This record gives sequence, structure tokens and C-alpha cells, in this order.
Amino acid sequence: MSLHALARMYADGKVSTAGVLAELSRRADTPLSEGQRGLWALAKLEPETYAYNVPVCLSAADVDTEALQAAFRDTLSRHPLLSATVRETDDGPLLSHGDADGFVIEDVDISDVPSDQVPDLLKERARRPFDLAGGPWPGWPCCGAPLRRRTSCWSSTTS
Repeated sequence: MSLHALARMYADGKVSTAGVLAELSRRADTPLSEGQRGLWALAKLEPETYAYNVPVCLSAADVDTEALQAAFRDTLSRHPLLSATVRETDDGPLLSHGDADGFVIEDVDISDVPSDQVPDLLKERARRPFDLAGGPWPGWPCCGAPLRRRTSCWSSTTS
């Protein structure tokens, strides 16, 4: 949940002070694990690499992008680590938990892309590197055309 939603729930009496403190402590910056430090170092050395991205593509008809975005925001709010960014400090890199409200589904119209070129478009999108400081979820493309099935493709970084 976003900090705004947490404050609203507290004001409405739906969450106790202890619940607010527990949620805030869950969001505290934490040091990177050894595996995360290794990926962070690789990203600093080769910022354009996508070697550790794991692309996933799904194809479905009649995708409700608003519902899909709401579902992802709900998941990200329940698991803030999924929207975490890396913040550099004097003590080294730290994970800063992100805000799920910043996640967007990017609706991409591919009606002018020939069918045989769609796989190449999806490969190109999957090869985009993450900006670990700016956030690993810049937007999830949902590509489609009126008479075609919609294809959603995203990447995650392994750690």
C-alpha cells in the first residue's frame, strides 16, 4: 500500500499505530545481499547489459489493461521489495522500497507492425536494461491491435 493509503487507513481507524510502525519498518532501507551487490556492480560496470533479465511474454485476447495495472499495483503494495530501487550512500548501496502507485501498464499499439515482425519487437523490448536507481519497473508494455491478440511482455532481474 502507498504511504498515502496507509495514512488514510490510520486516519479512518482501520489500522493501529503499531500497524503503521510495522508497515514503515518493513519499508526501511536495507543493505543489499551479496548476490544483489554483485548484480548492482555489474549494472554499474555495464549499464546497458540485459544479460540477467528474464523476459516473459503472454498472449491473450481482450486484456483489460486497467485491471491488470490494478492487480500489479496491489501485488507491489503487498510486496514492496518488488518495486525497490538501489540508492547509493556513503555506507554502500541500499534497497529503498518503492511506491506501487508509480507502476504503469504501457499500452502499445502494434497495428502497423507486420505479424512476422512482432517477435523481433518483443525481443527488442525485453533487451532494455533496468535502471536500478530509477526503478526496475519503468512500465510494462501491453502490445496489441484491434484484430490481434494482445501480447504482454516484461523482464525481471534475477538475484
